[in-house]
Amino acid sequence: MISRRIKQNSKQTRGYHQGNRGPNAILLVMAWTSRTPALDLRVLEISGSDALGFLQGQLTNDVASLAPIDKAGGAGSHHLTGYCSAKGRLFFVGRLLRRTADSFWLLLPSERAEFAIKRLKMFVLRSKVTIQELPLVSVGLLGARGPQNAAPQGGAEPLDSGALVYLESNEEQARGLFISQPAAPEKISDKGLADLPVTSLETWALSEIGAGVPNVSQGSSELFVPQTINLDLVAGVSFTKGCYPGQEVVARTHYLGRLKRRMFRVEVRTPHPERLLGGGSLQDVWSPHQPDEPCGRVIQWSTTSNEDPERVEMLIECELEAWKAAELRLGSLSGPELLALSLPYSVPLDVTAPPRPKLS
Repeated sequence: MISRRIKQNSKQTRGYHQGNRGPNAILLVMAWTSRTPALDLRVLEISGSDALGFLQGQLTNDVASLAPIDKAGGAGSHHLTGYCSAKGRLFFVGRLLRRTADSFWLLLPSERAEFAIKRLKMFVLRSKVTIQELPLVSVGLLGARGPQNAAPQGGAEPLDSGALVYLESNEEQARGLFISQPAAPEKISDKGLADLPVTSLETWALSEIGAGVPNVSQGSSELFVPQTINLDLVAGVSFTKGCYPGQEVVARTHYLGRLKRRMFRVEVRTPHPERLLGGGSLQDVWSPHQPDEPCGRVIQWSTTSNEDPERVEMLIECELEAWKAAELRLGSLSGPELLALSLPYSVPLDVTAPPRPKLS
């Protein structure tokens, strides 16, 4: 059976909006304990006098709610967001940062960047919008959770060479991103980052899994509506903004209570993780209570450490009824057992329809 030894925290990951924290907020960077090598992320700049309205009509989140970070001593904001097909299926999930009033940075996994540029440019038409890739590097930052790392999630600080972004925490770590010119990470000793020990990319991947941050790869493009991979639970979907591609499907799923799948965090032990999970296709999740077909699939995974190379953490998308019945297996009905791990936000297990907003 799936282990329930670790109860899920009922506190949801909310409250991503924040205001000006003042010039001293940057000193929180001294609480970071490690940094990663350059991450496999690319930064797209969407700018121009029509950029706000353009993005508002393309992405799942409320772009107008973001505060710019271009003011001296000011703190801006960012959020997770998605881009859907007309059927409400996600092409990609990215992180949108408002750099100035008319300029936005969209951070994406490298494998989705070319598609995003091509897709967004299809809808620019006569809008005063420019879309280009910037030669920027993103470095992950990790620190122990506590008062020293009390910066609100979703905050962004301006730096001369880029930006410092405060990400969603997991249950053990505060997380951030330093976005800069390629040479800048080696020239920021005044910010306390250059001397930090360098951790592995696997450690960063585990921090993303622990924070319950979903990812849509090239192989999983157009498989998921936002809610099935918890994009709504990490404040990546607005249900009160205007239209965007797939909005009708996403809203109907939300307000009619038809959502029957969600994303969960699990662990598994297998002697050769790369053989079982390292292929190009998504690995299926099986339940003996539904033996005729898979009940879910692996979204992302990472080994935990060199000391315990057989232990793997992963995020899976799974039918709610199969999750509640437990006894999930990886790859086949005879595959290794999946053990439940907690997320830093609660995942609703009942299929219910929330109240509809009143129309003004």
